[in-house]
Amino acid sequence: YDELSPEDIIVTDFEGEVIEGEGAPSIELMMHVAIYKARPDVRAIVHFHSPFASVVAVMGDEIPPILEDQKVFLRGEVKVVPHLPPGSKELAEEVVKALGMQNAVILQNHGAVCVGPGLKEALNACLYLEKTAMAFVFATLAGRARLSHPGERRWT
Repeated sequence: YDELSPEDIIVTDFEGEVIEGEGAPSIELMMHVAIYKARPDVRAIVHFHSPFASVVAVMGDEIPPILEDQKVFLRGEVKVVPHLPPGSKELAEEVVKALGMQNAVILQNHGAVCVGPGLKEALNACLYLEKTAMAFVFATLAGRARLSHPGERRWT
């Protein structure tokens, strides 16, 4: 993320027409549009492939609520969307469904998506997802992952 600059950001309308920036929009534009339409509170989306979120994507396991940071910044459990073709309508629909009102979702064998009311909040969600994914991977390896609040799966 330290290499991301304003010039790297492309702004489009819902039809994919570039409004600001240079280059072509991501193949995942349909997924971004679907999230924006389903979540009026979301003003920024970050799709990324960080190390521990990618490990969880390969594992294919949802991350139950295990950390307080996860509760606050990600709004609870992190679901995994099954592997679907990149850029497909099916992927967009499944991401919206899995995301619900949470701020993060894992794409199986692919990466992750985080959202927020602004770019700073979406980026912070990415950082907290990576921290949560790292804790989950190490706790799973140790065989002792515990829920931070047993019985609770998400928070508002």
